[in-house]
Amino acid sequence: MPESFDAKIELIDEKIISIRDEWHTKNHPLFQELAKGKLELKILGIHQAMHSKFVVLALEAFGLLYNKGDSQIKKMCVFCSFCSIFQKYGFSHVLQHYAL
Repeated sequence: MPESFDAKIELIDEKIISIRDEWHTKNHPLFQELAKGKLELKILGIHQAMHSKFVVLALEAFGLLYNKGDSQIKKMCVFCSFCSIFQKYGFSHVLQHYAL
Protein backbone atom coordinates (compact mmCIF):
# COMPACT_ATOMS: atom_id res chain seq x y z
CA MET A 1 0.00 0.00 0.00
CA PRO A 2 1.43 3.46 -0.88
CA GLU A 3 2.63 5.56 2.06
CA SER A 4 0.39 8.46 1.01
CA PHE A 5 -2.64 6.17 1.40
CA ASP A 6 -1.59 5.23 4.97
CA ALA A 7 -1.28 8.91 5.88
CA LYS A 8 -4.83 9.58 4.68
CA ILE A 9 -6.16 6.65 6.72
CA GLU A 10 -4.46 7.89 9.89
CA LEU A 11 -5.77 11.37 9.24
CA ILE A 12 -9.41 10.22 9.16
CA ASP A 13 -8.79 8.18 12.35
CA GLU A 14 -7.47 11.28 14.09
CA LYS A 15 -10.47 13.33 12.97
CA ILE A 16 -12.92 10.71 14.24
CA ILE A 17 -11.13 10.49 17.59
CA SER A 18 -11.06 14.26 18.04
CA ILE A 19 -14.78 14.56 17.29
CA ARG A 20 -15.56 11.64 19.61
CA ASP A 21 -13.50 13.17 22.41
CA GLU A 22 -15.04 16.60 21.94
CA TRP A 23 -18.57 15.25 22.24
CA HIS A 24 -17.87 12.53 24.79
CA THR A 25 -20.58 12.46 27.45
CA LYS A 26 -18.35 14.01 30.10
CA ASN A 27 -17.68 16.97 27.77
CA HIS A 28 -21.21 17.35 26.42
CA PRO A 29 -22.87 20.61 27.55
CA LEU A 30 -26.10 18.80 28.50
CA PHE A 31 -24.33 16.52 30.96
CA GLN A 32 -22.18 19.33 32.32
CA GLU A 33 -25.32 21.33 33.13
CA LEU A 34 -26.99 18.27 34.65
CA ALA A 35 -23.93 17.67 36.84
CA LYS A 36 -24.14 21.25 38.10
CA GLY A 37 -27.80 20.69 39.02
CA LYS A 38 -29.05 23.33 36.59
CA LEU A 39 -31.41 21.00 34.70
CA GLU A 40 -34.26 18.72 35.75
CA LEU A 41 -33.75 14.96 35.53
CA LYS A 42 -36.66 14.84 33.07
CA ILE A 43 -34.31 16.44 30.50
CA LEU A 44 -32.04 13.38 30.74
CA GLY A 45 -34.99 11.09 29.97
CA ILE A 46 -35.91 13.14 26.92
CA HIS A 47 -32.30 13.10 25.77
CA GLN A 48 -32.05 9.33 26.16
CA ALA A 49 -35.28 8.78 24.21
CA MET A 50 -34.10 11.03 21.38
CA HIS A 51 -30.65 9.41 21.41
CA SER A 52 -32.28 6.02 21.06
CA LYS A 53 -34.11 7.18 17.93
CA PHE A 54 -30.88 8.68 16.58
CA VAL A 55 -29.01 5.40 17.04
CA VAL A 56 -31.57 3.54 14.92
CA LEU A 57 -31.29 6.15 12.15
CA ALA A 58 -27.49 6.24 12.40
CA LEU A 59 -27.22 2.47 12.04
CA GLU A 60 -29.37 2.56 8.92
CA ALA A 61 -27.27 5.43 7.53
CA PHE A 62 -24.03 3.59 8.30
CA GLY A 63 -25.31 0.61 6.33
CA LEU A 64 -26.06 2.82 3.35
CA LEU A 65 -22.71 4.62 3.63
CA TYR A 66 -20.86 1.33 3.90
CA ASN A 67 -22.68 -0.07 0.89
CA LYS A 68 -22.17 2.96 -1.36
CA GLY A 69 -19.02 4.59 0.07
CA ASP A 70 -15.39 4.37 -0.93
CA SER A 71 -12.76 2.68 1.24
CA GLN A 72 -12.34 5.74 3.53
CA ILE A 73 -16.07 5.91 4.22
CA LYS A 74 -16.23 2.17 4.89
CA LYS A 75 -13.31 2.42 7.31
CA MET A 76 -14.99 5.31 9.14
CA CYS A 77 -18.23 3.31 9.48
CA VAL A 78 -16.46 0.27 10.90
CA PHE A 79 -14.23 2.36 13.16
CA CYS A 80 -17.15 4.33 14.61
CA SER A 81 -19.21 1.19 15.10
CA PHE A 82 -16.43 -0.59 16.98
CA CYS A 83 -15.76 2.47 19.13
CA SER A 84 -19.42 2.62 20.12
CA ILE A 85 -19.61 -1.09 20.89
CA PHE A 86 -16.38 -1.11 22.90
CA GLN A 87 -17.46 1.94 24.94
CA LYS A 88 -20.96 0.58 25.53
CA TYR A 89 -19.61 -2.65 27.01
CA GLY A 90 -16.80 -1.09 29.03
CA PHE A 91 -13.85 -1.93 26.82
CA SER A 92 -12.62 1.65 26.34
CA HIS A 93 -9.24 0.59 27.71
CA VAL A 94 -8.81 -1.64 24.63
CA LEU A 95 -9.36 1.35 22.36
CA GLN A 96 -6.80 3.37 24.30
CA HIS A 97 -4.30 0.49 24.20
CA TYR A 98 -4.47 0.37 20.42
CA ALA A 99 -4.61 4.18 20.09
CA LEU A 100 -8.05 4.05 18.54
